[in-house]
Amino acid sequence: MEEIIMLGMILVFILIIIIIWIKEDKNYHKEMEKRDSEFDQHKLWLEKQKKRHDRMVLEGYAYYEDDIYNYNDIELNDEYDKEIKEYKFIIQKNLPRFESSKKIKVLVGDYDLMSISNTITVLKSMGITTKAARSGREIIKRIMTGEKYDLIITNNVYTKGNCDGPETLDELRKIEGFNTPVVVLTVSSGKRHLFMGEYGFDEYMCKLLTQEQVIETLPKVIKDLKFTKVEEQKKESNKS
Repeated sequence: MEEIIMLGMILVFILIIIIIWIKEDKNYHKEMEKRDSEFDQHKLWLEKQKKRHDRMVLEGYAYYEDDIYNYNDIELNDEYDKEIKEYKFIIQKNLPRFESSKKIKVLVGDYDLMSISNTITVLKSMGITTKAARSGREIIKRIMTGEKYDLIITNNVYTKGNCDGPETLDELRKIEGFNTPVVVLTVSSGKRHLFMGEYGFDEYMCKLLTQEQVIETLPKVIKDLKFTKVEEQKKESNKS
C-alpha cells in the first residue's frame, strides 16, 4: 500500500512538473513572438527612415551645413550611457561570456535605443569596454576633443542634421593623426562592396549585431585580437 501511495505521489509530482514546464514553454514562446514582432516593426521603421532620408538627399535638403559641422551644441557626458543601461527591452538575453585577448575600448554611435542597447550588450558580453554616442557629430567631437578609442562603430544613417556614417568617416579622416579603424553597422545587408569600397570603411557589419559577427570582424581591424569563451577557459584551467 505504501508503495502505491509513493508511486502516486511521484506521478503527481511528475505531472506538476510537466504542467509547469508546458506553462513556462508557452510563456517563452509568447515572449519570443512579441520580441520578433517588435523587432520586425523596428526594422520596418528603420527602412522607412532610410527611404525618407534617401529621398531628402535626392531633393537636396537632407542636411544643413551648420547642423552637421557645428559641434558647440553637443554636450559630452554619460547621460546616454545611463539611458542605455536603464533601457528595459533587450533583444539578446543570456549571451555566453567571452574574454578578449586585448583590452579594447569602442565608441559606438547610434541614435536608436533598442539598436544601440543590443550592440552594447553584445560588445560587453565579449569583454569589450564601450562608450555611446547619439550621432555622427558626437563621434567627431569626442575624437576632436582628444578622446582615444581602439575602434569606432558607427550607424549608417542618423537623424537629420546629425552627419550620417559616410560623412562621419570623411570628417574623422580630416582630423590630424586620426588612424582609428571605423566599422559601419547597418541594416543594409549585402552591401559590403559599397561600404568598404565606395565609402571606405575598414569593415562592415549588419544589424542586429551578434557575437558571431564580432568574432569574425573585429580581429580583421584590431591586430592580435582573439576571443575566448569564459567556460572554455575554466575547463582548461581545471584540467591543468
